Amino acid sequence: DILKQSHLEPINLCPNNEIAEQRYGCQGKEIMLYVLEAEENAELYIGFKRSLTATDIYNLCQEGKIIDAMNDIAPQQGEIFYIRPGVPFCLGRGAKYLKVEQNSPVLFDIDVLDELVEALDFIELGKYIPEYAAPEESLLRVERIAISKPQTIFPDQGESFMVVVGLQGRVGIKTSDVYGVKENNAENYQEVGKEDIVLIPQQISQAELIPVGGEAEFLRVYVNLPEEEPFELESNEAGDDEDDCNCGEHGHHHHEL
Repeated sequence: DILKQSHLEPINLCPNNEIAEQRYGCQGKEIMLYVLEAEENAELYIGFKRSLTATDIYNLCQEGKIIDAMNDIAPQQGEIFYIRPGVPFCLGRGAKYLKVEQNSPVLFDIDVLDELVEALDFIELGKYIPEYAAPEESLLRVERIAISKPQTIFPDQGESFMVVVGLQGRVGIKTSDVYGVKENNAENYQEVGKEDIVLIPQQISQAELIPVGGEAEFLRVYVNLPEEEPFELESNEAGDDEDDCNCGEHGHHHHEL
């Protein structure tokens, strides 16, 4: 059964690791949103404006008014939003996001009655204050970086792989080896343009980030764990499932060095 909807995008919700492991045998899901583009009247809904009970939420969903009880945020280009497990969110219209999340299948749509009932005991019922940065204990890290001269990094000395997402200009990525094997050929160099996504594996011993034609800006995405934790990265525009990058391929994809 589908509940009455007063909006077009789904209101999603994810459990934490403990609940997900107990019920579904998998991890929960933290989410971070980076606002790539935002129109003047863009909408983003995260958490509730006031404390509610589970009964309140059920009734509001039945009436198609749950969106009215959520924080209505006007997202701005360049902002980052951290969404904790248990906090409902709706992408709304008018913005384009990079969404970083744990690789977990548990995602509930509380516009669907069965999914709402299953999620009622782990929805965050209290008044929610939007978070514009990940807490220290968060698995996820997203950083905006600008470079005007080459920078050298050493992935195999860190605790995570690294994902580079192009924002402005172009950045070249030159690696000294591929999975620990020394090689010197063209395959070790790749340029990243706007919204291109490239994964630098943790096994790489050295990589050089080179601004092409001046300053370049990109997002550095990684995980905050001593051991690599799988997660998904996608560039997603509300209401549009297709994203293009300069490589000629279509849809959500990434390139691996």
